[in-house]
Amino acid sequence: MEIIIFLTVSPESHRTAEENLGIEYLASNLKKTLKYEIKIINGWIEKLSNEEIVEKILNYKNVLAIGVSSYLTDI
Repeated sequence: MEIIIFLTVSPESHRTAEENLGIEYLASNLKKTLKYEIKIINGWIEKLSNEEIVEKILNYKNVLAIGVSSYLTDI
C-alpha cells in the first residue's frame, strides 16, 4: 500500500507545542476516501530535529507523497 506522509517541523520560535488539526483532518479524509496508509510525523510534539525527521521518512517504503506544514516564523 502506498504511504502519504504529513509532517510538521520543529519551530525555532518560542511557541507552545500544539497539535496540527489541519494535518489530522487531511489524513483522516484521505484514509477514508482514497484508502492510503497515512503517517503523521509531528517534529514539534516529538521534539525531533530535521535530521531525525528525514531519518524517519527514509525508513518508510512506497511513499507516494510528503506534505510539510510549517509556521510563518520558521520560513
